[in-house]
Amino acid sequence: MASGSIQEPISLMFKADAQKIFDLIEVRKAMETWAAFHAAQKATEEDIHQLEKILQRMKKAFQEGKPWEKEDADFHLGIAQSTHNPIQAHIMFSIHDLLRTSVAKVFRDRNKVKKLIDQHERIFHAIKNHSPEKAREKTLEHLNYVESEVKASIINNKN
Repeated sequence: MASGSIQEPISLMFKADAQKIFDLIEVRKAMETWAAFHAAQKATEEDIHQLEKILQRMKKAFQEGKPWEKEDADFHLGIAQSTHNPIQAHIMFSIHDLLRTSVAKVFRDRNKVKKLIDQHERIFHAIKNHSPEKAREKTLEHLNYVESEVKASIINNKN
């Protein structure tokens, strides 16, 4: 597991300024589109199998009305691990809890969660089919959607 050296200061930033979530999303766009691109090139059959299992667990949890946020974060971590770049995986592990916490607060509507799962499925298929550009594109679409929902959530909470 990653040390707290990166995680601690980031978590303190969030406590000081909730708007920092958009900075995290911006960083995620850079990191995760890169990760998806490289995962599509480098993922082994075992990596693909692991991603598929995580996605199946997420769908099952959602269908049963159970918490699904851990699987959501695990999916993103699995993509990072599929790059076979230990630095990428380490950084994603460092922000793992922030991802899970921020997603849990925003995605409570079942239709929105279903959309997230569908987006994960498209990212997974691009990686499984070893289509780097498609994986990058689908990841960016996903994170743009997350960003728009976070913005909507903040606006709704102010009203």
